[in-house]
Amino acid sequence: MRYNIANSVFYIKQKMFKIAIDKKIRIQYGRSTTEDSMKLRVYLIEKNITILEFAKTIGIDRTYLGLIANGKKKPSRFLAKEIERATNGEVTAEELQLKLKIN
Repeated sequence: MRYNIANSVFYIKQKMFKIAIDKKIRIQYGRSTTEDSMKLRVYLIEKNITILEFAKTIGIDRTYLGLIANGKKKPSRFLAKEIERATNGEVTAEELQLKLKIN
């Protein structure tokens, strides 16, 4: 594979975005928020899937999925199982069902 500067820049920006998201969450919720509530967000970033695409896949509104991915809402048991199925078990229903702990 030939070295491509554009790919390198994209990779660096993606890593910086992940770090920025992690810092934002830690600042917003303090260190008490479980990392499990963010696994969906990390999964979507790593797989280069947009919130809109994933929301269409599981049949829900993109804004509601965004709230779930950001750890601001807890999905129902049925929706948590649907997300687990759509991610092939990489994000489990148990992780999504954890209660958010906000200081």
